[in-house]
Amino acid sequence: FGVGLGLTGFFVGDGSKVNPPDPLEGLALLEVDALLADAMGHPVWLDNDGSVAAIGESLHGVGHRYRDFAYFYFGHGFGGGLIMDGRCARGAHGNAGEFAGMLPALGLERAALETLRAMLVKDGVALADIQALVEHYDPRWPAIERWIERVAPGLSVIASAVVAIVDPQAVVLGGRIPTDLAQRLMPRIAIDNVSRRGRARPQPSIVLAEAPFDAVALGAASLPFKECFFH
Repeated sequence: FGVGLGLTGFFVGDGSKVNPPDPLEGLALLEVDALLADAMGHPVWLDNDGSVAAIGESLHGVGHRYRDFAYFYFGHGFGGGLIMDGRCARGAHGNAGEFAGMLPALGLERAALETLRAMLVKDGVALADIQALVEHYDPRWPAIERWIERVAPGLSVIASAVVAIVDPQAVVLGGRIPTDLAQRLMPRIAIDNVSRRGRARPQPSIVLAEAPFDAVALGAASLPFKECFFH
């Protein structure tokens, strides 16, 4: 009865047109949902991959314990989504969760797996794409610690801002990040929390994603059900 689609990039404020990163140049600023609906003969619901991954995690992962969390999506780039009171907060233009948008002006680097892949290639590790990085991940790669050193400051700023603005129960590290890499990154995320009278604000848990399958696919598949049956 319908198709759900998760696409990386941000909405530009003109219907369903998304502005994706360079590898998806062929899909830039097209009404992909309309094209796919014509091809498949079914209505299509499109959303940002970070948002649908957060939805997938809320239905099949940490959402069983937390109704409010920020989902950090590590992929070719870096983004995410917000689940508030069990529902995805999309924002006025569908771009809530574009966490990396605050970093360029601060001179901080986003936690993109593509950056790690490029560092590994420079070290002589042949990895054609992010899929190859995930499949052949080796915790002994020296570039891992150098990448963490580069991206931890930006992640700390993002986590601090999210906690200050929406006060989530948890910050979830998910997307395509290997488990070992996420576990090594977690203790390097520092959340600003200045105490007053010896008491600080409650801190969120920083946890690994738990969805048993690709959270983007799970979340995207849920979109038609949500729109048709679970308003």
